[in-house]
Amino acid sequence: SEFSPEEVELLAEMEHERWVEERARQRFVYGSTRDSKKRTHPSLVPYNDLSEEEKDKDRIPVRGIPSFLAKARFQVYRSM
Repeated sequence: SEFSPEEVELLAEMEHERWVEERARQRFVYGSTRDSKKRTHPSLVPYNDLSEEEKDKDRIPVRGIPSFLAKARFQVYRSM
């Protein structure tokens, strides 16, 4: 099975929020350039403020979840 475009977008936004929280715990902050020493990153913004290219960094792995689960003999179930 595959996720619908709406599901992909929702899950990608959730993944971005998870990533932002992870970086915040590591004391990263927004910065116009990525700098590991200064702990700045330009993608530490709300999902809707990301470029389409940056959003794809979250969408692409999300789209792979069903096939990844299938390899482990699991599948996605949607609640009704």
